[in-house]
Amino acid sequence: MISKFRSKRVEFNGEVFDSKFELTYWLYLQELVKQNKITNLQRQVKYELLPRQTDTIGKFLYHPVYYFSDFEYDDIQGVHKTIDTKGILTSEFRLKQKLFYYVFNRKIECVKLKDAKKDELFKEIYKKMNKYFKCSGE
Repeated sequence: MISKFRSKRVEFNGEVFDSKFELTYWLYLQELVKQNKITNLQRQVKYELLPRQTDTIGKFLYHPVYYFSDFEYDDIQGVHKTIDTKGILTSEFRLKQKLFYYVFNRKIECVKLKDAKKDELFKEIYKKMNKYFKCSGE
């Protein structure tokens, strides 16, 4: 399925990713784990930004608002990172980014493909994944 921003969900090793870029960045981060450059790598960590809303007598008004990070890890200095791979920064994402900072006092770091391609290891993985998708017919 192609989203309104032309990203296509992909499956790789039984896991579903929102885009080829997100999958490639995941593989890149896994390589950094192998090189002991990051630790505690996770995907799709769920955060509640706003709880379920009710009126004064407890009647339901609004569903809770959640943010799911693309990736989480600790860098070699022990700093926890929340990462989102983005092609386009939507107004919905910008709002969630602000709420996330307000609730958790941490920033969400956005990684764009053009910036990721500046890293040689990422570029190498990106080229391999492009070949993989061409061969698999994706």
